[in-house]
Amino acid sequence: MTLLLNSCIKEATPTDVATEDQVTLETQVRGIPAALVQAGSTGYAQQGAAWDFSLPAIHIATESMTGDLVVTGNIGYDWFGQWGTNDALGADYAVGALTWDNYYTWIMMANNVINLIDASDLSALDATERSYLGFAYAYRAMFYFDLVRLYEFKENTVTKADNLLGLGVPIVLPSTTEAEAKNNPRAKVDDIYDTIIFPDLDTAEELLSTFTPSDKYTISLPLIYGMKARAYLERGTAKNDAEAYKKAAEYARKAITASACTPLTQE
Repeated sequence: MTLLLNSCIKEATPTDVATEDQVTLETQVRGIPAALVQAGSTGYAQQGAAWDFSLPAIHIATESMTGDLVVTGNIGYDWFGQWGTNDALGADYAVGALTWDNYYTWIMMANNVINLIDASDLSALDATERSYLGFAYAYRAMFYFDLVRLYEFKENTVTKADNLLGLGVPIVLPSTTEAEAKNNPRAKVDDIYDTIIFPDLDTAEELLSTFTPSDKYTISLPLIYGMKARAYLERGTAKNDAEAYKKAAEYARKAITASACTPLTQE
């Protein structure tokens, strides 16, 4: 999901020069989607790791884990074979950095944008600030949603780890200090959904309620609705929650309507 940002800076004064704060904010906002497609993002590309190219590589890796990708010919060129065979993926291997290093770098970037904008009164923000802040909350929700789905241990018939059930990943916020970050255990999955994913999506929905994107690549309400549908679907499946399934259907319909798109069918 590569989301490009094309919003313009809103000038605070009637001149053709943007202030330093405006440039800094726009630079940080635009830096997030740029980072999502950066090669060598975990620092291993110089060692010949051809899998090291950020979010597209993560998507290929997860597709490989589902068995949806098949390499023909010389499989020695399959740089994602480890994910496909579920082999050598632990903390002792460089491939572990693909998800861990990237997502927390992106979360830091979203946190930096959130920290730059005074959101104590959303109604006081101008249109540019509202859109930028909405983008940041949407990104952060997406990053934590991906991390929870990647790292949550789920009950299965092969491996037992009762002490890990219900645990997700560490939560890092703009207010998290360096000392706190060094002693930051895995948060409960429920807490991540309740304190980060859904609140961030709610805030993004409010901030982007009147925003009109310049193209289909820019974050807007249809994407927020789609993310909410996915998040509620996950909650419904995890908890066998009929209300969550209803919410998933509601937001899926909103995404379809707001985007004016036609869903793909099996035909």
